[in-house]
Amino acid sequence: MTAPATFWKGSKLLLRRTFRAGRLRLLSGLTLMFFLTGHLLNHSLGLISLNAMEQGRVVFLAFWRSDAGTILLITAIVVHIVLVFARLLTRRSYRRLPLKEILQILLGIAIPPLVILHVIGTGVAHSIYGLEDSYAFVLFSLWVATPLQAVLQSTALIVAWVHGCMGVHFWLRLKPWYKDAVPYLYSAALALPIMALSGFINGANEAESLFANAEWRDAFFARLDLPQGIVGWAYETRDQGFIAMIILLGLLGISRLFWIIRYRRNKLIAVTYPGQRIILAPPGSTVLEASNLGKIPHASVCGGRGRCST
Repeated sequence: MTAPATFWKGSKLLLRRTFRAGRLRLLSGLTLMFFLTGHLLNHSLGLISLNAMEQGRVVFLAFWRSDAGTILLITAIVVHIVLVFARLLTRRSYRRLPLKEILQILLGIAIPPLVILHVIGTGVAHSIYGLEDSYAFVLFSLWVATPLQAVLQSTALIVAWVHGCMGVHFWLRLKPWYKDAVPYLYSAALALPIMALSGFINGANEAESLFANAEWRDAFFARLDLPQGIVGWAYETRDQGFIAMIILLGLLGISRLFWIIRYRRNKLIAVTYPGQRIILAPPGSTVLEASNLGKIPHASVCGGRGRCST
């Protein structure tokens, strides 16, 4: 084989491996985890002061609100949601799925409804209306104006962080060095959200004290110059997002009915195991899925993600 042909064949193989669904889902998830880690570190600066949070925000947004950062973040969000949703739609059965994977799925489903109003009220409002979503404004909106939202966003922070950490764990547990690194990574994964929530509360208390001063509050809102009707627009957009989420959940429910009907209409296949034990499974099932259906122990270090030698 000539050198150009060898190079072309190797390039196609590399592209195929790089852009397969599982790899793209992993890369998009890692991008979102990187964003979330920076966000939590920024929250943690509240342990110092509200001003430290504002200064950290400038550094954080210098990349994520640049053209490249915005494209990267939006792409990661869209790719991750689409690929995860497609995986849920095409999963033939959730029977015998490990509890930790079910938990990760449920946490992932819970993230969009928890964060949608926050995303609309910050990044989206900034892009459309030019809103300066400073920490002072956000903390006032959450902690003082709508305390329930402060609880929901704190919950969202924990849910998103646990979901992301589980994904990273499922990925890294195949690495030979991971076992020795677990104590350090676990400590960091536990400490960061605690620091972030503590910084959030400390910064919110400082913001509340500032807004208690009528003169400071009036001057702040005069500089902020909130566009008329922006609050109603934010809640209306959130409600439209909720409708879209309900439709998508309905599609997931319909997919379950589809697979149940298909299983019953198609003739089952027989998988024979050592000892002449036979398990009946729907056509298209993997051997791992057949083993799970028959409650037969089967090595699956990566959980059927195609990352190990199973």
